[in-house]
Amino acid sequence: MASLKIENMHLAPNAKKGAELTQAQFPWLVFTSGWRDPLNQARVMATNLAKDRTWMQGTYLPGPHLTLLQAWLDEHADQTTAEDLSHGLYGVMLAMEPAVLRQLSRHFTGDAWDAQWPRSLGMEGSWVDNDPLGLAVRDFILALPVELGVEKVLTKEGTLKILHAQFMSTVEI
Repeated sequence: MASLKIENMHLAPNAKKGAELTQAQFPWLVFTSGWRDPLNQARVMATNLAKDRTWMQGTYLPGPHLTLLQAWLDEHADQTTAEDLSHGLYGVMLAMEPAVLRQLSRHFTGDAWDAQWPRSLGMEGSWVDNDPLGLAVRDFILALPVELGVEKVLTKEGTLKILHAQFMSTVEI
C-alpha cells in the first residue's frame, strides 16, 4: 500500500506537525488516513462491521455516538454487506449533532491520523507484524512535544493492529 502524503491528509495543525515529525523519524511509515467526512468514516467502519458486528465496542468509547450507531446496527440485522452497513451508518451520522459526531472520531476535524502497523518479511517468506518497530513508533508519538497535545495513541482498533494518533482539537465542527 502506498502511503498518503501528509499534505493530502487535510490535517489540523497539531496533527500535521505530529505526522511530519513521525515521518522524519520513520520515513518508511505508511500513512493510511487523516481527515474524514462522515461518508468515509461510515465506509471504514462498515468494512470492519461486515466482518464483526461487535467491532465498535472494542474500538470506540461508550457514549451517545456509539449508542446511536449500535442501535441502528441492532435494528438492521439483515444488513450484512459493507455497502449496506455504510449507507445506514452514514444516515445515522448525518443526524448526529456536531458535538456528538466529534466524540465518535477526531478524524472529522483532522485531529487524528492512522498509519499501517509495521510488517517485515518473515523467515518463511510471508509478511508478519513487526511489533518492536510498531511499539517504537507508538513510543515516539507519545513523546512528541507537549504543545502538540497528543491525547492518545492506539495500537489496535478491534482486532486490527494499527497506529492511530489523536491530538487535541484545534478546530470545531
